[in-house]
Amino acid sequence: MIGIVGCGKAKLTRPARAKDLYTGTLFCAQYRYAKARCHTVFILSAKYGLVRDTEMLRPYDVTVSNFSAEQKNEWCKLVAGQLQTVGAGKILALVSAPYEQALEPRAADVVNPLRGLPLGKRCQFLTRSSVQ
Repeated sequence: MIGIVGCGKAKLTRPARAKDLYTGTLFCAQYRYAKARCHTVFILSAKYGLVRDTEMLRPYDVTVSNFSAEQKNEWCKLVAGQLQTVGAGKILALVSAPYEQALEPRAADVVNPLRGLPLGKRCQFLTRSSVQ
């Protein structure tokens, strides 16, 4: 199973590996959860699409929720193409609804235990499920 973690708004101000660039509490909890359960983890970035957690990225200020319908469609196409290179198998997706839309081409393979949960419940789930 591969993991896909949604990016976060809180970021370092310098280039870093994707897993280190995002500094928010929710992102960090989601990344730990995915890393403990998946052989490979990707980050779903509003700017770069699907990136390996070890890929070097520059900080940016882009969010899918600010995309126009056309921009979101183009971004979803980009991610769909990137998903083809990931290969077959189950996907553990720890992403919010706007980001999950990009995973629709692989919907049958996607498991998202956070789907539909508000922010506080997401944090509770990840805290209860954390691997020590």
